[in-house]
Amino acid sequence: MPPSIAKKLHAPLAQMLYVSEAAMPQSPAVLGTIMRAAARNNVVAEITGILLVGEGTYLQILEGDPFRIARTYERIRLDARHMHVQCLHFDRAPKRNFKGHPLGLARRDGTGAQLSPEHAAPIIRLARRILDAGPDAPEAAVKSLLDFVVWCENARAKAA
Repeated sequence: MPPSIAKKLHAPLAQMLYVSEAAMPQSPAVLGTIMRAAARNNVVAEITGILLVGEGTYLQILEGDPFRIARTYERIRLDARHMHVQCLHFDRAPKRNFKGHPLGLARRDGTGAQLSPEHAAPIIRLARRILDAGPDAPEAAVKSLLDFVVWCENARAKAA
């Protein structure tokens, strides 16, 4: 994603949603490597977000400075652990929804620090369908997916 797209946002805070296919099994070792790198890089870049993992699919929401998000996305796009990376949403954000999480993790099997299995599983299934639809994915489906993930995080934060 060229920085020119980030420049068009003219916003101090942006939000991105992307999905990709796993290029290798989503083993604990692979996920551990991803989480450690994300924690290191996202803290420095002041990016927050969540990563949902399951059924060979990654779905991630990133929040922060638009240029830093664009650079992070480009690094992910070139990462050998991801295939068919698709940015589904990149726009201004009124606020951060994942404060204090350089990268929260939710797995379809319920392990991870964030979403419950009953929330993570349908999100991953919807993400998989959107990924399969490619650029023809309905914008309303993408928006609904984004809204649902944010709602789940807000509900989890209130319950904590």
